[in-house]
Amino acid sequence: MSLKPFQTLVEIQKIDHLIGQLEQNIREEKGRNQKIAELIQDKKAQESSNSQKLEELLTLIHKLEKELQEQINIFSRASERLPTIKTEQALKATEAEIEKSQQEKERLEEDLLLQMTEQDNLEEEKKELTTFFTGIIKSQKEIADEVEKNVSSLEKQISQYDERITNLKTLLPSQLLQQFELLNKKYRFKYPISFIDENSCFQCKMSVSTSIKDQIEKTLKPANCPGCKRLLIPHQAFS
Repeated sequence: MSLKPFQTLVEIQKIDHLIGQLEQNIREEKGRNQKIAELIQDKKAQESSNSQKLEELLTLIHKLEKELQEQINIFSRASERLPTIKTEQALKATEAEIEKSQQEKERLEEDLLLQMTEQDNLEEEKKELTTFFTGIIKSQKEIADEVEKNVSSLEKQISQYDERITNLKTLLPSQLLQQFELLNKKYRFKYPISFIDENSCFQCKMSVSTSIKDQIEKTLKPANCPGCKRLLIPHQAFS
C-alpha cells in the first residue's frame, strides 16, 4: 500500500476533528438560550417570593397600625381623665397607664417604621423586576435570532466538511475504510488514528514492539495499538 491512503485518513481525521469543534460551538450557542431561560425562571421565582413577602408585610403593617391606633386612643382617654381624677391612687394608676401606653406606642411606631422601610425595599425590587422582564423579552428574542443565525452558519460548515469527508472516503481501499469507520465509532473526535512515537502509541503511550513498528513504517501496513486499539499508521503520513 502506498502512503497516499494514510495521508487521506489523516486529512479525514483533521476535518472530523473540526466538525467536533463546530458541534461544540453549536452546543454553546444553544446554551445561550438556556441561560436566558434559566435567568428568567430565577427572576420569576424571586418575583413570586417578593409578592408573597409583600402581601405578608402589608398584613403585618395593617395589624401594627391598628394596634398603634388603639394605644393612641388609650393614651388620649387616660390623658383626658387626668383633670377629673380626685384620689391619689386613681392618679397613680392613670399615670402608669399613660406611661405604659406611651412606651407601647413608641415600640409600635419603631416597629412600624422598620416594616414600612422593608415595604419600600420590596416595592423597589418589584419595580426593578418589572423593568427586567420588559427588557429581557426583547433581549431574549434578539439572542434567539442571533443563536439561530449562528447555528445555521455552523451547521452549513459541518455539512460542507461532511461532504468533503464523503469524497475523501471514496479514495480509500475498502478494508482500510472499514477499519477506520469501526474505530471512529469509538474514538470519534478523539483521534481514532495514531502513530508510533519513540516506540509508543502517541495517543495512549502503550509500548509497541519493534516488529509491529517495522511492519507499519517499512512495509506500510497498518496495525492496531495493543493498548487502545487505535489504528497505527506510518508516522510520515502525518507530515
